[in-house]
Amino acid sequence: MWLEYEKNATEWGWMKTNRGLEPLVTTADPAPESLLKTISCRCKKNCGKMCGCRKAGLKCSILCQKCSGETCENTVKIRELLDDDDDFDCREHNIDNPAESKHNIDTPEDENLEISEDETEDVNLAGPSSKRKKTT
Repeated sequence: MWLEYEKNATEWGWMKTNRGLEPLVTTADPAPESLLKTISCRCKKNCGKMCGCRKAGLKCSILCQKCSGETCENTVKIRELLDDDDDFDCREHNIDNPAESKHNIDTPEDENLEISEDETEDVNLAGPSSKRKKTT
């Protein structure tokens, strides 16, 4: 009984044993499977065929001692990361090749940037004249 309500303890995370009620031990994995499979390599360059991560079917990560998952052939490509993100569309942002793009897609402070009409009245336009022009 709990707060004057009849509750069945076995439905609330407890099990009956010879010694009485004991809490259930979790049946879930101790960590996500991707973390349990984390392997890091010590490749000296390029992370080619001998790469421990590649042999395990994984991409290099920040845990790798030499490449840190950034300077090798076995790293997650930007395209693969973007494919996982349902909210971001390269076509919408006119990004054909993210590596050559001038856009930095990892800057969350730019996401909420809005310019009001008052701020667009006086704009310094690039060109041969250094004179400020008004836009309409």
